[in-house]
Amino acid sequence: MFQYQDTIHLTQVGKRCRYILLTIALWVLVSSGAYAAPMLSPTCGTGSGNIPDATVDGLGNITPGVLTCGFLVNTAGTIAGGNAVTVSLLGFRHESSGDVGITLTHYTDATKTVMLGGPQWLFYRIGKVSTDPSDFGYTAQFGDPLGTGDNYEFGSAFSTNLWTVAGSLGTADFIPGQSGGFTSGYATTDPFSSTPNAFSTMFAGQTLSGYWQLEITDYAPGPSSIPIDGSLLQWGLNVTSQISVPEPRYGLGVLAALAILLGRRKKI
Repeated sequence: MFQYQDTIHLTQVGKRCRYILLTIALWVLVSSGAYAAPMLSPTCGTGSGNIPDATVDGLGNITPGVLTCGFLVNTAGTIAGGNAVTVSLLGFRHESSGDVGITLTHYTDATKTVMLGGPQWLFYRIGKVSTDPSDFGYTAQFGDPLGTGDNYEFGSAFSTNLWTVAGSLGTADFIPGQSGGFTSGYATTDPFSSTPNAFSTMFAGQTLSGYWQLEITDYAPGPSSIPIDGSLLQWGLNVTSQISVPEPRYGLGVLAALAILLGRRKKI
């Protein structure tokens, strides 16, 4: 006849296998989910007065002023769908929301030779509804042009419309930012439109790694009453990334083998 006997050795093996089984189960669970990866750029230029004002020549030709500020990401993963990408502007100030536009572009590497998708708009010249050069958009300011900047967040997940907020303010009024108690963010919009765009979802499926570049453009000179250029200290990128999921057959096979091992007993 057969008799089942648990030895100390098998008990230790069982405990060890249970630990391994739990570890693998947690790994499968985590691997099938998503995680948020907040990232911060280095200081953009001097961090003060680094957004050049647009200039105009004697013939009336306007040359926009441009600040580009980016950083390289080496983290593995694929950008999730939905509202997976948000951008934070830290220490941002500008004398006129109707003069400035901002885009985010994702490249495969720091050489910027291959672009993943195209530049995506956070916003473009708030309040400007046409290409008419006499249409300057709204005059509300970001931060305090003569003092410190403020922090602002942008993404498809936010419902507050920047056009509505800026349109209700005057020339000397500041668009609410985080230092003023506005803890949410603003919806992103395309040129000449107050309708929220699909900014965040445009990056879905791309690899998280690569070179991320923010570009701020000042499209109109002045106003002469504020002789200080706009500024951006830093900018932040928050991305929800999807980790690769293991092959189901492989994961189930390992779990089944461990279950069999845990159920074995030595026959004597």
